[in-house]
Amino acid sequence: TAFITKLNDSTSQEVAFLKQNDSYMNGNSVWKPTVPMRMYHHKNDELVPYANSQVAFDAFSTAGAKSRSLMGPGVALEPTTVPLTIDSANPVKTFHVGAAFPELIEGWNWLNKFKQ
Repeated sequence: TAFITKLNDSTSQEVAFLKQNDSYMNGNSVWKPTVPMRMYHHKNDELVPYANSQVAFDAFSTAGAKSRSLMGPGVALEPTTVPLTIDSANPVKTFHVGAAFPELIEGWNWLNKFKQ
């Protein structure tokens, strides 16, 4: 409870630390990809919220990195909706784990297009 309270306080030391270590921010400016990049994320991921990818995509897009073509520089967010059999009693049968391999295959197939 104390940690959650600190996360909700924008002036806390914890929030300042997280802002310093943000994966796509560089000070106050947004780092943007200069090569093609795809972000694959299952919309129903119960471990990592889809909103995380949306925030990163929006920041990249605002910085001018939104991809306009398949091979063009920039970033695209590819929401996946792989049909999966989920079982709350089995930690492996989750959207987070179950979507990983189909998303890796999609990414691999996209990367293979650059060989041409």
